Amino acid sequence: MRNSKRRRPQRRHRVFWIWTEIIILLFLAIVLGVVGGTFYSVSKLLPAGMDIASYKPTEATKIISYDGVILAQVYEENRETVSIADIPKDLQNATVAVEDSRFYNHLGIDFIGICRALVTNLKSGHMAQGGSTLTQQLARNIYLT
Repeated sequence: MRNSKRRRPQRRHRVFWIWTEIIILLFLAIVLGVVGGTFYSVSKLLPAGMDIASYKPTEATKIISYDGVILAQVYEENRETVSIADIPKDLQNATVAVEDSRFYNHLGIDFIGICRALVTNLKSGHMAQGGSTLTQQLARNIYLT
């Protein structure tokens, strides 16, 4: 009789854990489906990919005289496009170090940086830091501006 009493609670315990695992797996499947569906929907809204090498940011409009002299520049952004080969390697490395110190340690989204910026911004009460990586900044400049 004692033997039968001990087995019954173990069976209930086992059934409880089986149902708990099933519920957790169903929940994870639903979450994964929602996240996957969201990514799929958003990916359909994005513009077609482009070759980054062909990206040319807007430059100033130059008013040039007939003899080639620049008379004026009208611009929203005053920039001159240069080749990556024209930028010294030390300047490239310095830019990466300042803008995205974990550039070589993530795949384009730095969750640690995003969390750090979120905590800093919440503590300060205003937008004190950004959490975007160089990759995110490039994507924003190409696709959203």
